[in-house]
Amino acid sequence: MFKAFTGYTDTAVIAGKLHNTECMSYGPGSLQYAHKPDEFVEIRDIIRCEKVINHLVMSLCGEK
Repeated sequence: MFKAFTGYTDTAVIAGKLHNTECMSYGPGSLQYAHKPDEFVEIRDIIRCEKVINHLVMSLCGEK
């Protein structure tokens, strides 16, 4: 499941430099544990993130 959240990322800086508002941030893990002393990311979340990014890149390159 995907959902939006409020906050700040470097995506805003990149979008500003490129004059492109069609940017997004995507990564593994749960916001529930982000930026806390016990922050962690499950290995399965890293693997899923890699698959999603790989699929996106392949799609943008015209591969299936």
